[in-house]
This record gives sequence, structure tokens and C-alpha cells, in this order.
Amino acid sequence: MEKRYVSPEIAERKYAAAGLMIFIFNDKNEVFVLKEKQTTKTHNEGDKGVPCETKEKGEKWQDCLRRVFEEEFGISWKDVCGMVYFNPESVCVRQGGSMSIGEDESTVLATTLKLYCSQPDRLIELAKKNDEVETVGWKPLSYLRGSQDLRQDVWRVMEESILSGTLSKDGSNFDVGEMVSLNEFSDEILV
Repeated sequence: MEKRYVSPEIAERKYAAAGLMIFIFNDKNEVFVLKEKQTTKTHNEGDKGVPCETKEKGEKWQDCLRRVFEEEFGISWKDVCGMVYFNPESVCVRQGGSMSIGEDESTVLATTLKLYCSQPDRLIELAKKNDEVETVGWKPLSYLRGSQDLRQDVWRVMEESILSGTLSKDGSNFDVGEMVSLNEFSDEILV
């Protein structure tokens, strides 16, 4: 899999923002799916998707990833690191894509992360209800690809990820390989 690194300086000049799009898989190669509760400039209420977060200026990628779990789902980093893992050789790729549903489209640098959850029922149990998203559950990637109400930005990045080999449309999305804790995730892995 190709990793396309973009320096922070170029990213700030070229892209309106940078963010994470996180595909979390279980041992059945099902992906963790969410449903939006509000309409914003990037999605409509009821749209399906995966966890996404915009990186704040100057924020490290690990801190952005931590924020997804702690703020969006109310799951402590300690709990997350005990059940969600990644393989540094096969989890991420950087790709640009438009992430807006309106006429005011801006290009965002989307970093796709492919993670593995060893305790899928526990992740759903711990994911709190919040104002932004609700948990749909574990679904095959084909469920997202066939969904009429999939977030447009998720569809774009997912299709690019399939074309680049980051994700597989046939369902074989995770090779467990040498797994490490999310505590080991850092900006250097993206280089």
C-alpha cells in the first residue's frame, strides 16, 4: 500500500483542513458504522458513515485520534488502547478529497486509518450516545458501499481507499499481522 505524505506546511497551503476517517474492523471484517444526527456542511441528518474528525491546527494525529474516542464516544484512551489496534505497515494513507455536500466545496486532506477492534461488543457498549452520531453497529463494507444515505465524503475517500488497496471491496479488509496498541500511533507512522 502506498503512503502519500504531505508536509504540514504544504497541507496548510493546499487544503482547507485535515482530518481522520477511521475504518474500524472486527474479526468478521465488518466495519463500525455510525449515523449522523444533524445536518452540517459535510453531511445530512441520517447519513451513515464511519468515525471522522477534523484535526485542529497544530494538533498531533494521535491527539486527534484520541479526541475521536474520548470526545465523540466517551471512551477513555486506556479502554480504547486495550481493544483497538493497528498494523503500522498497513493502516494509513493520505489522500485529498472534497468533503462538503453544498456548493461551497473545499478540499480536505483525509487520512484514512484502518484499525482492528478485538472486543467489538464492548466498543458498542462503551460508545456513549451523543448529539452528533449514533451507533448503527458492525456491518460489512458492502453495506456502506450500497447505502443510499452514505456521507458523500466517506463515499469518496472509501472508493479512493479501495482503488489504492487500503480497503478491499471483497470484505478481506484486515490482515491482523503484527498488531500494536494505539499508544504506539504517532505522526511519524504517517511519513
